[in-house]
Amino acid sequence: MSVLDTLLVFLGKEGGVSGWLRLAEGAVAERGTELEPVQAPGQSGAVAAIVPGDEVAIHWLELPGGLAPAQAVAAARLMALEVSAQPIGEMHVAIGPEAEGSALRCVALAPLLTMTEWIGRLQALGLDPDLIVPEPLLLPVPEEGFVRYALGGASLYRGPTEAFAIEPHLAEIALAGRAAETVDDAAFEAGLAAAVGRLPVNLRQGAFAKRRRWVIDWRRVRRLAQLALAILLVTIAIQIASPTRITRLAPYLTAARPNAMAPPTATNCTSR
Repeated sequence: MSVLDTLLVFLGKEGGVSGWLRLAEGAVAERGTELEPVQAPGQSGAVAAIVPGDEVAIHWLELPGGLAPAQAVAAARLMALEVSAQPIGEMHVAIGPEAEGSALRCVALAPLLTMTEWIGRLQALGLDPDLIVPEPLLLPVPEEGFVRYALGGASLYRGPTEAFAIEPHLAEIALAGRAAETVDDAAFEAGLAAAVGRLPVNLRQGAFAKRRRWVIDWRRVRRLAQLALAILLVTIAIQIASPTRITRLAPYLTAARPNAMAPPTATNCTSR
């Protein structure tokens, strides 16, 4: 799966697809809004579904190191109880990989029903994405402060350990006086390949993980068919040969046991 050749499908808030970009060698090679180009054949790289940032809560939580995947998810769910605005039982919790030298791991929360609707919408379009990515994670990571990009009605913000989408009139409250550097469309698109290549979390995991497709090895199937045919022929040959062999050996068996075929002799028994 090459992130340099990636189809990015932006899901709209009102349903459907709001737009798409195709990356080739890390640069935007095609773009559009219609369904037909999205389904064009020949896509050899990854398929990433980009979902609205204001429908996903993204946090960096300090999780114990060395946990198995199931243990890490369980720990993240417990910690997410304090930061989730909805009941945690109704949320899909996705966690990112451990970062070297840091105990912080990216944890993303999205409603289960929303995740189901997103994947259903994509599959209805003939797409089975490898990645499901919240919009704010497409921004470059600053060393300090925030990077800001205006996308539709909400603006996307990305900090070293923060990522969110927010309405402009609420941005000052969320920033709390911290500086934000604005990037334009060109800078945003130029950084897409790098952002997809270092995603801190992919929502396509757990119950919503992409299912492995089985590939039939036709050479092995032919070998197995030939072997089965050979076994069948040998079995038939044995079945044919067995009665013939018994017939040929019958005279010798009779000669060796002359009384074997004689009828039993009656014996009179007198009881006292």
